[in-house]
Amino acid sequence: MTDITLLIGNTLADIDPDMIIYRDKQENGAYETPCYLIQRLPVTIGSSIGHHEHRMYTYDLVYMPAEDSRKKLSDIDLKSELLMEKFKLIQPNFARLWHRSLNIVDDVLHFQFDIYVQDHVSDDGPKMNNNLIYEGGLLNGNR
Repeated sequence: MTDITLLIGNTLADIDPDMIIYRDKQENGAYETPCYLIQRLPVTIGSSIGHHEHRMYTYDLVYMPAEDSRKKLSDIDLKSELLMEKFKLIQPNFARLWHRSLNIVDDVLHFQFDIYVQDHVSDDGPKMNNNLIYEGGLLNGNR
């Protein structure tokens, strides 16, 4: 199974190498800012013919600027432009980002996006394998 959150973190580290990236919430909000936090939101799963699942992962990439910065909003604007320009594909060629949106809430940038993944699902159920016992004849008779 692929760790999509790790792939997102690695791709983000390539785009913005000097930033701290968290994948877990810290106790009492003890983040060393400026930093990113990767949060996975609900996942939608759909099935198709041929043992495939279509999964849509939704992520919220949170950027928290430095607490003591007087230029929080300009810092957020720069990170917004960086993410819009550079963060379109999860490497190494894993998936494209869809429905990207940016929102600022309480001086924190929220960059939300969807990732579509098609996965092959193995079928471990019983198989017939031509092991049927057939008794012929009319109404199971000997005629």
